[in-house]
Amino acid sequence: HHIVSSYDSATVAQFVERAHASVDVTNGPVIRVVHLQGGSPAPVEGSPSSAQPTGEDKLFIVVHHIAVDAVSWAAIHDTITQALEHYAGHDTDLSVATKSASIQEWGRLITNAVYDPLFQAQIPYWQNTLDKAKTSIDVVKRAKGPAPEPTWAELSSEIVTLPSAATHSLLQVATLHRARFDEILLAAFASALAMETGDANKAVSFTLEGHGREELTESPDAHAVDTSRTVGWFTSIFPVVLSPPTSASWNLIEHTGDVIKAAKQQLRD
Repeated sequence: HHIVSSYDSATVAQFVERAHASVDVTNGPVIRVVHLQGGSPAPVEGSPSSAQPTGEDKLFIVVHHIAVDAVSWAAIHDTITQALEHYAGHDTDLSVATKSASIQEWGRLITNAVYDPLFQAQIPYWQNTLDKAKTSIDVVKRAKGPAPEPTWAELSSEIVTLPSAATHSLLQVATLHRARFDEILLAAFASALAMETGDANKAVSFTLEGHGREELTESPDAHAVDTSRTVGWFTSIFPVVLSPPTSASWNLIEHTGDVIKAAKQQLRD
């Protein structure tokens, strides 16, 4: 926790970078908090002499992803905002909304749920999905030839941002076919991958992420567990295998409706 009595834009950048760099998932800490108090700017080496303070307090919080997920940040923001509003109104009671279930409670529920007959009955479905993934398009082997599975250190990320015009067109396609936006994107990706590799009639496998806070309605304890305001990392990862339409290939250009319908039905199973 750092308190900076005065700052300018260069000071903000300096402390934000320092806070990010100091987070250590192995040895700790996994959280850093910097309180920037408005006032006259303090001299910062390399900062322009014309730098001006903003005149307002700022609170910067950085937490390693292993400790929080995206949903957690909404709970953290709401809690801090409520406390500051109480403080600004000279309210001595700084209590905020009732907290939801703890990670420990959720873990207990998950541990017990896997032995429930209703969940046990789902095992064949997931095993079948994993088996189908083994015969799907293998991009790694196609690119490298026979080789061991890649490690996380060997993987890379590709981030693509669609322009507004393309996004608008995709939304229109989703509306036309009564599909969700993610269903359209996955159908398009499966089609592009299959056509690029020359396997237009093979299945395509994905690993998808979810927020992991789904209600376990099939569990008798579900009513007692609320994780809407719980801070933690609940992210779930699950396999999905999409097969091409039975009456057509993955060619999205020639079989647009069939491809989208096939992807949509399989994603909703």
